[in-house]
Amino acid sequence: MLNGLVSALFVVAGGACAMAGYAIGSWHQRRAMESDLAGELFGERGFDLLDEPLKRRDQRFN
Repeated sequence: MLNGLVSALFVVAGGACAMAGYAIGSWHQRRAMESDLAGELFGERGFDLLDEPLKRRDQRFN
């Protein structure tokens, strides 16, 4: 009986950890998407992998 109780506690603890991980992960992803959207609308354009590369600056000494 004690073995079953311990197993049930582990199942409940695992479920709580899974729910907490999901909540924290979705909160972090929502914040990242909101900041990306705010950056596109109100700030300078961010780096995009599909953008053409900028011309390289001349690094030679004068």
